[in-house]
Amino acid sequence: MEQLAKSALRFSWAMSLFGLKQMTEVLVPGRAGSVAQAFDPITKATTDTFGTPLRSTFQIGDAVQRGAVDLFFGVLSGRGFDFSSFYSPEAREQAAQADRQRAEAAAAGTTDQGWGPIPSPR
Repeated sequence: MEQLAKSALRFSWAMSLFGLKQMTEVLVPGRAGSVAQAFDPITKATTDTFGTPLRSTFQIGDAVQRGAVDLFFGVLSGRGFDFSSFYSPEAREQAAQADRQRAEAAAAGTTDQGWGPIPSPR
């Protein structure tokens, strides 16, 4: 138990100093890109310890956080609300493919989709 306490405190102290270092680096002109990249190996090292369920949970949370940041900076930059930033690249590709199929069907004059009307229960 003592070793666990020491390790947890050592980790917390290292993360505090890392955050302080990154915040001071951000103040140096032209360093924001390298500061952002400094977080990547730490994130990778952490996520490499996760099992499949936790890694999936991380990926979902990461996508939501990235979407929220994109949305926030989109509003600040005047682009407005773009909720597509919450979708994964795969979801965006599926949506684009569905749009292409709809356009092709409209061009061919076959816009009917689905199974047709569903009879009401009697």
